[in-house]
Amino acid sequence: MKEIGKVIDKKGNIVVVELEPSSLCSTCSLCHKERGEKFILEAINQCSANIGDIVSIEISKSSYYKATTLIYIIPLSFFLVFILIGYLIGNTLNKDPQLFGLILGILGLVFSFSFVRLLDKRIQKKSLYKYLPIAKEIVQG
Repeated sequence: MKEIGKVIDKKGNIVVVELEPSSLCSTCSLCHKERGEKFILEAINQCSANIGDIVSIEISKSSYYKATTLIYIIPLSFFLVFILIGYLIGNTLNKDPQLFGLILGILGLVFSFSFVRLLDKRIQKKSLYKYLPIAKEIVQG
């Protein structure tokens, strides 16, 4: 995935880039929406960009798919597994299995968000630069 944005801050080997949202950007949570309609993103400064430069940002497909899995697939899996567990518990206790499934499904979803947040922090500590986008080239200086 390639995007173009303006460098608004520089912190050593990391640049903070302001991006216009694209259709792909709106589905990913890698960027932080802070300034109205623009996205703010940290990237590795591979092109020696300075504040005010317009740069091309690349996010590898593997990082994009890993983030998608973390954000969507894990919570959905927890939700479905907890619904199944609730349904089985409801049948065992001769109570409404759909109600038990719904309640445990929602609890599983809440638990999955905590799990994903913990997993994300652990990934960031281990390999900060591995999942950051890269400022590949200066488009306009």
